[in-house]
Amino acid sequence: MYQDDTLVMPIVRLPHVERRRFKRAEVSLSVKEIGPDESYMRATSISVGGLYCPEALPRPLGSSLLLEITFRDCRPAMLIAGQ
Repeated sequence: MYQDDTLVMPIVRLPHVERRRFKRAEVSLSVKEIGPDESYMRATSISVGGLYCPEALPRPLGSSLLLEITFRDCRPAMLIAGQ
């Protein structure tokens, strides 16, 4: 007869703790990274602390970026430098 010695532990779920300092707003913005490896992506949320682009390739922490954000209405594009 086969004896199963597998120990089964219950999953303990910790309460959700919001780590963001600033409230985020859902958006849909066209973003172009300006530089030697120019790339295009879409921002899906924005806050005082940053912009979230799910398709963006990871960059080393502290990398300098130059982004051009295009709006759907007739406003001129916005050029933003950041890290």
